[in-house]
Amino acid sequence: VDIRNYVIIALDDSVGDYCRDHGAPYVRVDLEVPGAQKGSRGANMISALKYDMLADVMLMGYSVLIVDLDVVFLKDPFQHLLRDADLEGSSDGF
Repeated sequence: VDIRNYVIIALDDSVGDYCRDHGAPYVRVDLEVPGAQKGSRGANMISALKYDMLADVMLMGYSVLIVDLDVVFLKDPFQHLLRDADLEGSSDGF
């Protein structure tokens, strides 16, 4: 897949190190977990951070596609977005 317009937002050093070692564009950021999510499962704490990141990047005028690191693209995902709404979403089936 020839996707060139992306950046990985690394929330921890291990992801940042991996990106650096493999030549992937990334930004290392430290975000504070919202108080309501502190003490919850790690995945819940990370998910809560996505919304603040989404808002910040959209306010800068960029389009955003947020995915987990375990997602693999076989085709350019941007060709499959309808772009007929301000926000498009997916779920893991729940």
